[in-house]
Amino acid sequence: MVHDPKMLTEQEMLQTAVDGLDSDTPHRIDAKFKQAIDEMNEEEAQAANDKANLDWNKSYDELGDG
Repeated sequence: MVHDPKMLTEQEMLQTAVDGLDSDTPHRIDAKFKQAIDEMNEEEAQAANDKANLDWNKSYDELGDG
């Protein structure tokens, strides 16, 4: 295949992509992942808390008045 000078090689495309990243990009990506994980953990904790409350209320109701 003849290389068209207007077309970038795969290596040139990769280098262009890398050059476009600034040194802060990995930190921003890490922060987004951390935020997503924190949100999932918070949702899971809330769901577990809700279930525990429902279980406790059910147990309390089964005990009756006394």
